[in-house]
Amino acid sequence: MKDKKINQLQKELVELHQRIIELEAERKQAEETMGLRMRELSPTDELTGLFNRRHFDEVFEIEIYRSQCYGGPFSLIMAELDGFKEYIEKFGETNGASVLRAFAQTLKAGLRKTDVACRYSDDEFSVILPSTGVDRASNAIDSIRSKFSQMLETEHTSGKHLVGLSAGIAEFPQVAATADSLVCMAECALYYAKMRGGNRSVLISDLEIQLTKDAKIERPHELYDIAEYIEAKDPSAYGHSENVTIISELIDKAMWLLTLPRN
Repeated sequence: MKDKKINQLQKELVELHQRIIELEAERKQAEETMGLRMRELSPTDELTGLFNRRHFDEVFEIEIYRSQCYGGPFSLIMAELDGFKEYIEKFGETNGASVLRAFAQTLKAGLRKTDVACRYSDDEFSVILPSTGVDRASNAIDSIRSKFSQMLETEHTSGKHLVGLSAGIAEFPQVAATADSLVCMAECALYYAKMRGGNRSVLISDLEIQLTKDAKIERPHELYDIAEYIEAKDPSAYGHSENVTIISELIDKAMWLLTLPRN
């Protein structure tokens, strides 16, 4: 009888131990689920500490609305680290993450408190500059590029000849009437900066000036490349008729240039 009670107690202890293990697994799963949910709701990017794409979309729409209601321009910068993928292939993802964090710190330090800097994608960043024209926005990102280059030379010497910063800048409402079209214009300018060697800034207004004055034969092909570039960046948004119209208008300008007399 005594042995039977001991066996029963041992069985209950085993079952209790198994239940404790199950509860611990459930707790860990709940924590992981909660952590994932918190990251989804968080406005910041975990790696860089900058705002994330979701927060950018929210703030961007508010800034569009503010500008439409109360007047005054604001500028959008779309920036991308040149050579970053090659840098990761050569030095690894850990060093790549370090460079991203260093750039994020440089970016935040070079902006005003009212500016909103976001990690838009892996190596692309967006900056909303309220009540700011493109000239001041260009000066700001050029200064940030210079400081970033200096930082690479002193703290990340492996990247000083590999990593640069290209930027495209567009102003609302001067060159676009909606959020999607403004992003598209800034992306066009960014692509043009990279296509011309990178590590530079291009205003979309400068691109339009060049389209009206420069009749190079390769320009239409370059603009088709821009369309493909934007589609690859954000396939879900590219199909919008607005963005297609923007690209079509740029291509039409280039095609018109080909009809001009050549010296």
